[in-house]
Amino acid sequence: MSAVSLVFGQHDGPAIPSASYSNQVLNGSGLAVAWIRCVETTSAITAVKVRYGARTGTPPTYSIRIEGIDASGNPDGVDKGGGSPTAVTFTPPASTAWNGLIQTFTFTNSYTPSGPDEKVAFVIRYSSGTIDGSNNSSFTNVISGQDPSARGFPYTAIHNGTSWSKPSGAGAIAWVAGGVVKGAPLQSVYTTATANTNGHRSAAYFTIPSAVGSTYDIAGVDICGKAGAAGATCLLKLWDSSWTVLRSVTIDSDCTINPGNQNTAHRQFFSSPYRASTATKYYVGFECDGSATVGTTGITVSDVSEMAAYPNGENVGIVTWNGTTTTETNTVYPCFNLILSDITAPSGGSVAYQPVRRFM
Repeated sequence: MSAVSLVFGQHDGPAIPSASYSNQVLNGSGLAVAWIRCVETTSAITAVKVRYGARTGTPPTYSIRIEGIDASGNPDGVDKGGGSPTAVTFTPPASTAWNGLIQTFTFTNSYTPSGPDEKVAFVIRYSSGTIDGSNNSSFTNVISGQDPSARGFPYTAIHNGTSWSKPSGAGAIAWVAGGVVKGAPLQSVYTTATANTNGHRSAAYFTIPSAVGSTYDIAGVDICGKAGAAGATCLLKLWDSSWTVLRSVTIDSDCTINPGNQNTAHRQFFSSPYRASTATKYYVGFECDGSATVGTTGITVSDVSEMAAYPNGENVGIVTWNGTTTTETNTVYPCFNLILSDITAPSGGSVAYQPVRRFM
């Protein structure tokens, strides 16, 4: 079937490398931070994943729970678990052990939503212990610079002790439902470049499941990363998993915005589409030609299970080649899309396709 410019993958990419983490400090008993989301599932929600900002002094004990939403779109202060409360308390260490890392908190009782469209708030509040300017914790509430500030939903909210406000920016929050991670876990941004050595490669690996069809035509790729430097060139290639070249495009870095900057997205087309097979692994990305380093940008998660939150999940990752060794990293989700021109549908005629997820 025709799939003119159908995008397959995930591409929060262009600005992700310039993302900055905004950590909300909870240094008073009346302060709170919340993430308001559709639950995306009908399975029981058992845990939540939050990126910890930093600790100051000896942090107090906090609680995190699932709350409802009031008429103003703010947390309503009521535990959704009712008589079986979801709230769980936790005490961050008086060290840097958690700083900048995703932390997983298992709820005291799970919560089963009414449907994937149900909106809830994951809320962190003070629970007990000494809390002040010298003893507190911060939590990453929004990530700026990689998503439109005008996003209407989902969003985060901050309580300053008097009222709620909704800051702009995307929120890094995830939850576990039915054993599967939902949401958008993001621990850090992967921007590792190759050595400036001819032939070294930084790419994405991917396998499209057979449920999508039998074959698909790759017309091009939309990929975020470092493509050489000013006055230099590099190659954008599609390979099979043995590094056999299937398609290749030369990139003149002076024919781009911000040459050499890993914040840059590159939308490139091949001279002709390549007919790929489902259930088969391929690589796509940059190859150094000896004139400058190259690198593919990605989202780093804390555990491979968190890859399931993004389209195609564990079928996608980062792959590098240093002239001798191929290394695949299954905890980095590369920022790229395949641009498809045709799909051969599976028997029965329907295509099982997980749509593009914008980072939230």
